Amino acid sequence: MSRHALRLPVCSLVFLALGACSSDQGQAPQVAASLTVFPAAFDVPLNGSALMSVTAYDSKGGTILTPIIAFKSSNPAIATVSGAGLVTGKGVGYDTVTAVSGSASATAIVAVVTHPAGTAAGAPSVGSRPFGVAISATGVALVSRQDLPYLQRSVLPDSSFPDSILVGTDPNDIAFTGTGDTAYVTNQAGGTVGIIDVASKQMVDTIPINGTTYGAPYRVRIGTDDGHIYVSTGGGWVLEISTATDSITQKWPLSGYPVNGLAFRPDGTILYATSTGGGLFEITPSTGLVRGEATGETLQDIAVSLASDELWIAVAGGDVLVLNAATGALVTTVTGATDAFGLTRSPDGTKFYASVPTAGNLIVIDHASRSVSGTLGVGGTPRRIAFNRFGTEALVANEGNYISVVQ
Repeated sequence: MSRHALRLPVCSLVFLALGACSSDQGQAPQVAASLTVFPAAFDVPLNGSALMSVTAYDSKGGTILTPIIAFKSSNPAIATVSGAGLVTGKGVGYDTVTAVSGSASATAIVAVVTHPAGTAAGAPSVGSRPFGVAISATGVALVSRQDLPYLQRSVLPDSSFPDSILVGTDPNDIAFTGTGDTAYVTNQAGGTVGIIDVASKQMVDTIPINGTTYGAPYRVRIGTDDGHIYVSTGGGWVLEISTATDSITQKWPLSGYPVNGLAFRPDGTILYATSTGGGLFEITPSTGLVRGEATGETLQDIAVSLASDELWIAVAGGDVLVLNAATGALVTTVTGATDAFGLTRSPDGTKFYASVPTAGNLIVIDHASRSVSGTLGVGGTPRRIAFNRFGTEALVANEGNYISVVQ
């Protein structure tokens, strides 16, 4: 299988402790007048570690190269932190980790995340062919129903989906903002993107997508700052839409085939897209730059490794592909993960979950070995997959009129 080089940048999982790792040995250690921590919130895998990134400043705002910094965790049962700022996940949940230098301090919110143990715990009944699913950071779950203009809503751990939200015709994909107060749904046959007020359980507005120009809306993703949404279409386009004005701000004609896969690099700087015609594309929204290649496969969903160094792609009629994100070269194919449709990375990055509609299976793939570690026979026609915030549970929308709950 030949491929052209994509030359994608690679980012690291490790957060560098900038102040603590200075190479300047000539400056005596100093107490800081102020500290900053970046990012202000980050994830750590259960039993994994990451270094906090801390910058120290003197009273004039200059950077201190050799600061005196101590670290403390508000809940060591969730996360511990070493004297060098190494945060280690001990239990699933949120923790606050603080860097202290004299009277100065700065905090970061740490989420310790994992993946489900891998058992199908239940299958709540939801009619009219569930297809898309999304879960907010606060645990609100929405499921789209293809044959009726409704989403079903539940608040986890309750998975009974008791509430209905009227949307547009043939709702497909769903995405929440980072705050979880707004959700967007692609109404495929209706030709709109619906805007959902999560608290009131209502679609409060729609964004029209010109079907003649772009084709029907398919997938939707939200940028890291919640300032834009990104919508793919059946006509092979990806549209950037401002959440402030609901207007198209950028647009990219990628191919003449449906773009059925959209996934951001974890830092939000690059959006990857796959088309059923075999096109693999990288979009840099900040510059508008697009690069692409033809794979010769019928590509479906796409997921990006937590370290941003690999692209995992579901292939209709073929095995899941693992590509090097920097070069576009084939790393391997996952034997046994054949004819996948939906593909999602667990929050801790250790597993990839793939739905196989033709076999009624949910396949669990181990990232380290790049091999199938489990197959769950969920039956029916499984489609999209979503994890809760901490990765302890996954929901799988199934056209067999139910939602599989994986714990």
